[in-house]
Amino acid sequence: MVNFSKNKNCPASEDLLSFQTCRLTEREGKVIRKHLGACDFCSAEVEFYTHFPQPEDTVEPAPIPQPLFELAQALMNKKKDNSFFSKLMEEK
Repeated sequence: MVNFSKNKNCPASEDLLSFQTCRLTEREGKVIRKHLGACDFCSAEVEFYTHFPQPEDTVEPAPIPQPLFELAQALMNKKKDNSFFSKLMEEK
């Protein structure tokens, strides 16, 4: 049975997308083109990018409110002080 998945020799998805959008050097493109000749999985991924192009514009992330940021920090650090909950509830 053929293993239809990425393996350690496969280029990163970002590189395949760059190949599909012609953003690689000639040398990089040749390396990926050679790989695509032997890898059905990566060929399918490039075909996917052809049919479903990625948007060119990037969306800037919205700033996180300070109380929510503090809550996230506290949860990540397993902080026992619950004062950040009060601040979050006060924020309107």
